[in-house]
Amino acid sequence: MNKALSKLDHIILLQKVTQLSKEDLFMCNYKPRLSFLQKVKLKHYTKQRLNGKPIAYITNSKEFYGREFYVNKNTLIPRPETEQIVNKALSIEKNPKSILDIGTGSGCLAVTLKKEFPKASLTAIDISSKALIVARKNAKHHNAKINFLKSDYLSKVAPKTSFDLIVTNPPYIEKNNTNLVSPETKKYEPHQALFADQKGLGAFQEIFKQIQQKNIQFHHLIGEFGFGQKPALELLLQQNFKGCSFEFFDDLNQIPRIFLITKHGT
Repeated sequence: MNKALSKLDHIILLQKVTQLSKEDLFMCNYKPRLSFLQKVKLKHYTKQRLNGKPIAYITNSKEFYGREFYVNKNTLIPRPETEQIVNKALSIEKNPKSILDIGTGSGCLAVTLKKEFPKASLTAIDISSKALIVARKNAKHHNAKINFLKSDYLSKVAPKTSFDLIVTNPPYIEKNNTNLVSPETKKYEPHQALFADQKGLGAFQEIFKQIQQKNIQFHHLIGEFGFGQKPALELLLQQNFKGCSFEFFDDLNQIPRIFLITKHGT
């Protein structure tokens, strides 16, 4: 075993190769008897990992909000920070009737919200057909009934549609500052879902513009944004959502990460 591979990565790859549980691997001191084919696979996966390929793309699996989701190179790998969107939704909504997820990717947010709010009608949109294949796969696996729609943000959403809750985790990393992400992320994860123009705010500008032009109604809108973007984003919110209240919340590293728009009188 190459010493550069972490013990955790080694255990995860052993699980993928052997299909053994963590308990079974522990019982054999993480040294299960492998067949020739399993040894070949383990060597192949190890080489991929040592070359920088994210472990989630090797195993095609990532946990989000206590559930396992299928992921591949066509979707971002779900991050713990994004779970705060779910936490915030649960704290402000008790029984939403309709939810919209803009830029669903792997579908982790849409599926999770559908499981947490089973009575809600949930629509999830993405511009990527390949990402929607992944999202549908995850919805089917978790038995979550979701209406998936291929759309450039809200372009295919009917005017004057009303939602109790809108959530979004769009691309928000500045295109000209790709060093803000790790080399691993930059090399393997889909750039369309990572980078945006206008100093990373281009996606938000388009989403907010479409909401106004199409007169999309909502009660709450929760979104995730990037490092250092709070001042510019706050100005953008004030320009687009007059009469609404705004709140910002930090991530686990005390960095502003989540915004909440509350529309009053709806």
